[in-house]
Amino acid sequence: MSRADIRTRLGLPLDRFIALHAGNMGLKQGLDYVIDAARIARGTSPDTLFVLMGDGNQRERLQQMAVDLDNVRFLPPQDEELFPSILAASDVLLVSQRPTVIDMSLPSKLTSYFSVGRPVIAAVSPQSETAKVIAESGGGLLVDPSDSVALVSALESLSRTPFRAQQIGERGMAYATSHLSAEAALANLERLIHSAHHRAVADTKELATT
Repeated sequence: MSRADIRTRLGLPLDRFIALHAGNMGLKQGLDYVIDAARIARGTSPDTLFVLMGDGNQRERLQQMAVDLDNVRFLPPQDEELFPSILAASDVLLVSQRPTVIDMSLPSKLTSYFSVGRPVIAAVSPQSETAKVIAESGGGLLVDPSDSVALVSALESLSRTPFRAQQIGERGMAYATSHLSAEAALANLERLIHSAHHRAVADTKELATT
């Protein structure tokens, strides 16, 4: 389905700059931060629409926080088959975590985000694995997860520079292909096995000569 078809199906406007957070809405995600950013952006970036798609134990509270905001939409979880198309129909994809959260593994959503070629804005601890991958890949922007103004500024920057946003999205997609795909994981495993084999052979030869 096309970008326009997806937006129409979900009741989203065709002419707005959509920042999408997809996934769980729990305490870990700290999505109060996104609602606060939406409140700020209502005056400074009226074309930006914040969309929170998914479910979780904080969803109802977040909806109450945003009850007076016409630039925030909530969507229920969507079919897995449709999920990549919804990501691709957005302009920016959001990763949000509370400042105290430091994940040692990469959230699966970041792989999905990168795979559709859209720029990512990650409001996460700079010590997290997400921050490291964002920096390494060039596929997104890092912002302070305690500063909603920084999120709005990053969104405005990408909205004003669509070519830059496209480049960032393309870098994320290339990184996903080379580092995060099943094929890349298999290739890395094969390299590790090959390296381990050569080290074992070298060690055996060294022992034989001593």
